[in-house]
Amino acid sequence: TVTFINNVMVGMNMDINNSAAYGVCQAYFKGWISVLLQGVFKGFTPLFSYNYGAGLYDRCAQILKMYLIRTILIMTGLIAVLLILAKPLGMVLTSGDEQTAGLIRIVAFGYIGMLSLGTACQVIGAYYMCLGKPIKSFLVGSSRQFWIMIPVCLIMSRIALSTEMFFFFGMISDILGGLLAILLGVRIIRDLRNKEFEPKLES
Repeated sequence: TVTFINNVMVGMNMDINNSAAYGVCQAYFKGWISVLLQGVFKGFTPLFSYNYGAGLYDRCAQILKMYLIRTILIMTGLIAVLLILAKPLGMVLTSGDEQTAGLIRIVAFGYIGMLSLGTACQVIGAYYMCLGKPIKSFLVGSSRQFWIMIPVCLIMSRIALSTEMFFFFGMISDILGGLLAILLGVRIIRDLRNKEFEPKLES
């Protein structure tokens, strides 16, 4: 996806400062967020798998709900800090290039401003991986990053009124992917709770 976006930017004849600002957001800001997400999922996978294997489906529903909410809240706080500190961090990461550093906050807001919502895709993807369904895990987990982002990126490259506006393809992708994942999560939680009471209903 990164290579595809870079090719789109080349096709738009994007100036070097905006390209550099995007590079910082992609390599550093998003990289830091990805590292934190890995830690979140390392806690989710064994906890959910154990309870699912034990048949504690209501507990699984609680775990999934908790991780969806907490992941979005934690990421919202982290992204808010990154956006506030975007310019001073940009000055450090670009060796004092003030012009590029000034663009980083604008680009970061459009590109990762709603990434906290988009992380819901990864949570639901982790759920399917716990169930041993790698194809569903891939389709849902990569929906924001691949299936949604690529067409949105192409559309924004055609209709964006400015270079800075183009980077809002990230925000749009996160909103669409996140809302779809949350709706799917609500259905999964409901099904898990219904499954918990199936034996009682049968008896």
